[in-house]
Amino acid sequence: MVNIKQQRGVALLTVILIVTLISITAISMRAHQELDIRRTVNELNHAQAVVYLQGAEYLSKTVLKEDAKKSKIDTLDEDWAMVLPPFPVDGGTIGGILEDLSGKFNINNLVDAKGKKSIADHRSFQVLLVNLKLDADIADAVVDWIDKNETPEPGGAEDGYYLGKDKQPYRAANQLIASTTELLRVKGINFKVFNKIKNFITALPKRNSININTADKEVLRMISISISDADAQDMVKTRKKNGYKKVSDLLSHSSLSSLNAEAKGKLIKLDVKSDYFLLTSTAIIGQLEIRMKSILNRNDKKKVTVLVRSQGEL
Repeated sequence: MVNIKQQRGVALLTVILIVTLISITAISMRAHQELDIRRTVNELNHAQAVVYLQGAEYLSKTVLKEDAKKSKIDTLDEDWAMVLPPFPVDGGTIGGILEDLSGKFNINNLVDAKGKKSIADHRSFQVLLVNLKLDADIADAVVDWIDKNETPEPGGAEDGYYLGKDKQPYRAANQLIASTTELLRVKGINFKVFNKIKNFITALPKRNSININTADKEVLRMISISISDADAQDMVKTRKKNGYKKVSDLLSHSSLSSLNAEAKGKLIKLDVKSDYFLLTSTAIIGQLEIRMKSILNRNDKKKVTVLVRSQGEL
């Protein structure tokens, strides 16, 4: 009898163990199934969001084309400069904003088409640095980072400096900067410095002119050391009426009118229209939020193309 009871006890424990294992397996399978479902939903939401973001690009291209037909200048009062608030789409929302990159200083302008230092742009970048109470030698370091030679500028640095770093040595890029965040690898630029200059600079693949109708006052001050903060504020106030129709309208400002023709010819290149724009669009589908940045180029023939897009920084 004892053996029979023991056998029954063992059998019961075995059954309980089997049921427990089956339950654990079922729960595990269900958890994996739910994870697979969530993963599939996220993938579908991501694909849907990307389509909406590409739609935002198409809409922006259309707006910029129409703008070019209506006006020969670009100002911050035009349709393209308005923020597109989030509006409902199937499954979520989509919104965006277009910014004029031609209103910023193109850091790649520091070198000319031959890869050599551009004197006018170098001088203007130094003006920005000084106005922001930063070291003017940073301009030399950025030139060395971009230019093709291995000869350092007086305040700059080439491979010898970067390879001598104790931690993670590297070489100077010696090519155009793809993203302004790359400047964090340049001598003299840390996060504190970068945060001071990031709103006034951009990195574009070709040399371009600064649009005086959309430039921030700090960028306007880069035109000449003779432009004070009050002068720049006055320029911004003046253009709010109808915008500058031509560059000479700005050059007639009291802070620049004393410059002779030769001096004005040595200033950085200015314009009243824009060629490059940054679209920052955000799509929210379900629980998924995706932000994409796209650089758009509008050429003289009013054709608008997407040069680069990224879900990170540009």
